[in-house]
Amino acid sequence: MNNNEIRHSEQNTGETRRSFLRKASILGVGGLAGTIGGSSLLCRETAAAPSGEILRFACISDTHLGHGKALQKTARALKVLTAKTPLDKLFVIGDITNMARESEYDQVLAVFSDPANLSGSIPVRYITGNHDYADRKDSLSRYTRRTGQENDEYVEIKGYPFISAGMTGSSTPTVYNDTTRGFLRQSLADAAAKYAGKPIFVFAHIPAPNTCYGSRHWHAAKHLDGIFDKYPQVILFTGHSHSPVSHQASIWQGTFTAVNDGHITNTDDISVDKEDGVTTSDGKLTDTPGRYEEVSEGILVSVLANGNVEIQRWDVLRDVEIFPRWLVSAPHDGSRFAYRPDSPKPSAPEFDASVLPSVKTGGGIVTVVIPQAQPSLSVLRYQVNVFRGKPEQAGSGAVLKEMKDIKDAPAASSGPFSFYYLTADQPKTVEAVFKNLPSGEPLYVCITAIDHFGTPSKRAWCLEAT
Repeated sequence: MNNNEIRHSEQNTGETRRSFLRKASILGVGGLAGTIGGSSLLCRETAAAPSGEILRFACISDTHLGHGKALQKTARALKVLTAKTPLDKLFVIGDITNMARESEYDQVLAVFSDPANLSGSIPVRYITGNHDYADRKDSLSRYTRRTGQENDEYVEIKGYPFISAGMTGSSTPTVYNDTTRGFLRQSLADAAAKYAGKPIFVFAHIPAPNTCYGSRHWHAAKHLDGIFDKYPQVILFTGHSHSPVSHQASIWQGTFTAVNDGHITNTDDISVDKEDGVTTSDGKLTDTPGRYEEVSEGILVSVLANGNVEIQRWDVLRDVEIFPRWLVSAPHDGSRFAYRPDSPKPSAPEFDASVLPSVKTGGGIVTVVIPQAQPSLSVLRYQVNVFRGKPEQAGSGAVLKEMKDIKDAPAASSGPFSFYYLTADQPKTVEAVFKNLPSGEPLYVCITAIDHFGTPSKRAWCLEAT
């Protein structure tokens, strides 16, 4: 146990579970900070420690050690995050291993004990995820034996409560069993009484449903629904979905605060949260984005002297910070939540009028080359519609026009990703490919940028396609 930690014993509180309805939509965040260089929300500089910092910890998840390049990616993440400032603790929030094998735990212990990656003075808390039960035989006992940790933990660090809940199986109904849910209720009630006015930090692999980005569909654990709703001071950190932390809705506030911390290693069958209208470049609907193996992320969390909690998002593969930083403001009673579904959103992205789109044709294929709207990291995807006829002012080439002026039904559509999750390596252009378009008649395309909350740009590029 770290000298700054105090462990709490479980107490019976008789707390009754209450459940509240939540909106099952892509949820919003507050205002967007200024950009760097006009289009970037990134910074390669080492993060300065916030003034008056009381404690700082890091969160990563889905290391999947044993899969592909997981060992190298995990080592990289540890080096990047621990280089920023001293840490009081590191939380690994589930799917530590890929298949829960002994050989994979060998890798876990090797990479986290290597002083080239992580100082031995930084305590590590390992939290079980569904992949840590993948072998379906003695998984929990193997985790306990190899890590030396219990599945659930409630400790104090520098005067703040930290609660972590391990999974109890890999599939429904054993994801979080009655014992673990009871532990959560008892610990939350105890922390609320003992640490009045302070945030309660909670860690679990699978998110509570319909909260932060990545908490819909199969990604969410309904077993956690309602447990946190009477505690606005809770900040819940989760992984599991592999959804990018660079998505602006990766923080949510409603009855409490929920944060998606991204992932370190992607696996072949994992995709981001499902999005309406997203397609591959040739127009096929998809929820599996391209180049997703190039995503590896984590977060740094600071408690400041004024009681606020600051969250930094880091692309650990490229060692760049993703702005804006999120601020969970004191008092931690829900009165200053800035990331509610109805909170003000950033301005919709807009196209640079000096950087024109283009159309390439050949072999019956039409390829629309789209310059990224700005700020480019705030764009989720583009809506590209093909219409019959010619655009207004066709003789002047591509024109920007208000979308409200376009009334026709499209002959074909595509919704390519912006690749925002590649951060510093985001391409300057993306493409939409159309095949088998109507022949023998004029066609034109209109291109709209769609942000992370589904809001379109006010103006669309329109240009001839044939």
